[in-house]
Parts: sequence; C-alpha cells; structure tokens
Amino acid sequence: MLVSIIITNYNYGAYLQSSIDSALRQRYQHVEVIVVDDGSTDNSHEIIDSYGGRIVPILTANGGQCSCCNLGFQRSRGEGVIFLDADDVLFEDAVELHVERLKKIGVVKSNGYLQVADQDLRPTRDRIPRRLSESGDYRKRFLRRGPLAYRPSFTSGNAWSRGFLARAMPLPSKTSVGVDGYLTAIDPLFGRIESMQRPVGLYRVHDKNKGPLNPHYGPRFLRERITEHEQRIYYAASWANRLGYFVDPVDWMKRREWRLALASHALQLRGDASRAIPFLELVFAPLQTLNGNPIKTLGLIGALALTKILPRHAAVQFTDRLLIHVFGKRRRRLERERKLPRAG
Repeated sequence: MLVSIIITNYNYGAYLQSSIDSALRQRYQHVEVIVVDDGSTDNSHEIIDSYGGRIVPILTANGGQCSCCNLGFQRSRGEGVIFLDADDVLFEDAVELHVERLKKIGVVKSNGYLQVADQDLRPTRDRIPRRLSESGDYRKRFLRRGPLAYRPSFTSGNAWSRGFLARAMPLPSKTSVGVDGYLTAIDPLFGRIESMQRPVGLYRVHDKNKGPLNPHYGPRFLRERITEHEQRIYYAASWANRLGYFVDPVDWMKRREWRLALASHALQLRGDASRAIPFLELVFAPLQTLNGNPIKTLGLIGALALTKILPRHAAVQFTDRLLIHVFGKRRRRLERERKLPRAG
C-alpha cells in the first residue's frame, strides 16, 4: 500500500522542516510526500526547494487549508492518505501503524492520539484528544447523534482510505472549518473507524494555534467555534441525506457538546440573542458526552444551572471563570510544564 503524506503549509517556515523530515523518516518505505504551500510570504519556499526530488511541491495562491488539501489529494497516488499540519510531526512508526489498520476490510480511517509538545518539540504529559473512541462502526449512532457520535483525532493523527476520500473530496474551501472538521463529520457514514490507544505524532503548541490549545478564548474565538460546529452539522446532514438517510440537522444541533453550549450561553449573556439556548438544553448538555465521568458530569450540570439562575451580573462573572477554566486550563498546564527541567 502506497501512503501519501500531504503537508499543508502557510507561513510556518519555522516549523516546516521538522514536519517534512518526519514524513521522510518513516520506517514504512512506500510513502510519497507532497507539500502544498498556501501562498506563504516567509522562507517556506526556500525550505521546500531544498528537498529537491524527495518531495512533490505544489505552490499555490492563498486559498485556505481545505483548498490545499484538495490540490494535494488531486496529485496524490496513495491508497492511504495523511494530511499533516506543517507545525506537527509524525513518529517514525506512524504510517506503519496506520497501514496495519487501513488494510482491514471496510475500514475508512485509522486514527491515534497526538502528544502535545511545546514550540521546541519537547513532549509534555498531555495528549489530544482527551479520549479517542474505541474502534468500531458508528453509522447507527451517527444517524442519531450526528458528528458527536464518536471522538476522532485531530488532523495529523488521522489516515484515511483513498476510497473514502475519492467520494468525499473536494472539500468546501471558502470556510473556516478545517479538513479534519469536514472529514470526521462524515467518515462514520462510509465504514469502520479504527483507533489506536497511543500517540502517532506530536502536536506543537505555539502562538498561532487554531485548535484545542488556542491561547485566545474570547468572544471571537467562541463565535468561531460555534459557527464551525454548525457548519459541520449541516455538512454532515447533507451527506447523510445524499446517501439515502433522512436526518434532521436541527435535532443534531440540540445535542451539542457542553463546551459549545456554555459558549453559546456566554455570548447570550453578552447580548447576542441569536445564541439563546434553552435551560434544559444547556443544563443537560454534559449528558451528551460519551463515556463521561459521572461525578464530573453532575458537577458540570450544577455549574451550568448556576449560570442560568444567578442574577445577570453574577452569571456573567461566573461564566467567564468557567470559560477560562474550560478553554484555558490545558494551555496553562503546558506553560507550567515548560518551566520544568527536561526528564532524563
């Protein structure tokens, strides 16, 4: 099985070399490395040129991550495809582990954890996501719950089958939703998901992260996350209906993850009436989390109820503290770890 590693880059020249090197150092030999540069204005082009014929370069005008992935997939030949963010790196056995799973009949995706690392790629004790769903066929659960049917990995932790991507690509490009946001919103519709309970690469944390360790979690960040979630819901529903299943995206919207429910309520408290969320929908949002800790779930239900029943001024202050805790605690933990001496 040939595997295509497609690296998408935009002004990440400071990190690009380590990403390309990790793709070229795979123990699994049948790999092609494609680097799509999205109109960078830094030194990225010089770095790409330095690899000569060892990689397939694609230089394009700025169009966004999904646009780059569409171009990279068009040029790729692999039966398995990994979309690697230019600031992340793969472990040397990542492709080998993915191939073992992609070769199984009916599998559309293999995914594993990403170990969180600081800007200098020093690993921490954290990993994303917090918990991957077990291997399985999630089609029936998907039709009931939508994209919340299972917990996927983030972009660099996934490897998709070409059969699935040939149907799913090209992805919408005029959007803020990332490639993993679209693909993980629909892949359970097409077959089995394989998960490995170990990291397959490093997720680098820096000042420009847009993912789960983003350093900014103010109103703009909250609106973007909510909008992306809504776009994923309607995208997934359109695919389900295209395949002959009849689902209601409005019903899926009510099953939002509790962090997004809290974000919606926080914006409502600040006068954004379009984000109004009913009391029961907010309070019981933690029950939508699969395999949640019962004690933690009850605590969250109580905290979310307080944000509804406290006087407005007190509710705003309490909600702000919750938001800082929810969206900032992993980033703060990383900052603490960076001050510790390296192990060994």
